[in-house]
Amino acid sequence: MRVIQHFNLKVECASITGESEPVKCSIEVQKEGFPANEAPNLVFSSTSCVEGTGMCLVLRIGDNTIIGEIAKTINSTEV
Repeated sequence: MRVIQHFNLKVECASITGESEPVKCSIEVQKEGFPANEAPNLVFSSTSCVEGTGMCLVLRIGDNTIIGEIAKTINSTEV
């Protein structure tokens, strides 16, 4: 999701990026894409809001999310 409005919004992204500290969100486009600590205007599936409030615009769902891409890669890897 792209953050379009927020008030002190911080999200926990450890499940995706391994970040030990919550990431402070922004509406400014810093850098498109991944990882979350380099794209504070994006919030990813499986992250949790730990502080503040915000409004976001859903950009991708299901298999088209970062988590969906990871799952497709894992499922297509040969043993």
